[in-house]
Amino acid sequence: MYRLPPERDVSLYNSESLKITILMSQRFATDILIIGGGAAGLAAALHLADFYRVTLLSKGSMESGSSNWAQGGIAAVTDPIDSLECHESDTINAGSGLCHLNTVKTVVESAPLVIEQLGQWGVDFDLRGNEYHLTKEGGHSNRRILHVADATGKAIIEALYDIQTKISQLSYKVDQHLYNSSSSKIVTKVEFIK
Repeated sequence: MYRLPPERDVSLYNSESLKITILMSQRFATDILIIGGGAAGLAAALHLADFYRVTLLSKGSMESGSSNWAQGGIAAVTDPIDSLECHESDTINAGSGLCHLNTVKTVVESAPLVIEQLGQWGVDFDLRGNEYHLTKEGGHSNRRILHVADATGKAIIEALYDIQTKISQLSYKVDQHLYNSSSSKIVTKVEFIK
């Protein structure tokens, strides 16, 4: 159980330019606490909710985070004329020597499975005929960017946020009793319950 004394301020980040303080006046029990309600936090919660009681904290409403505003797409090898090796090479070249090679390999190899999972969760990537509508952006040498119009992040957040209606064993409750005391903004707490 994660407990703080009632009415105790907890600084999550403290600097001269930014201070986020949450007034914790309640206690809650959870197996896993995820900080961040963007695409990564929501996806992690959905993956873990089958096995654990998961609580997710977000700095505001689920739609207010950066993931919701992401306009670009997701790079993944989904076209037979493309290859994982080419995607890895493009990423390493674009990274100007700053990339960790094992991380690039892992992310590139995982990307097609992530696209498949997002599709199963209800993200409807743009199609041209029966194939993904792929674009070529940035340092990519092939068309491998999947998108949902010009609002890919919003489509992903909406699909992840709405998934509880599609997975019968998953429900969630939103508890808005946590506040950022410096700005009086709500910190959203979402519990994923099996």
